[in-house]
Amino acid sequence: MDFFLCPKLNLTFLRGLGTVLVQGGSDTTAAFLEALVLLLVKFPEVQQKAQKELDDVVGLNRTPTVEDVEKMPYIQAIIHEVTNHLYS
Repeated sequence: MDFFLCPKLNLTFLRGLGTVLVQGGSDTTAAFLEALVLLLVKFPEVQQKAQKELDDVVGLNRTPTVEDVEKMPYIQAIIHEVTNHLYS
């Protein structure tokens, strides 16, 4: 379907849809980050272990890349747990 040929999907509609999607994504991201910070404050040993894993994999002289993700199973588990906490 060509969206630009459909009269109901005009540019104003598409801009509004984009705005709603961005707002929804930012709300989800904000909720995730809030839950992550609260859980890391409550369990500082988890934060310390995650920091060690990050330092061991990435080091101190660069930022993490997508290729690093598979090398950080503990941080992946934290992300999974926070997501479960939010949506269960």
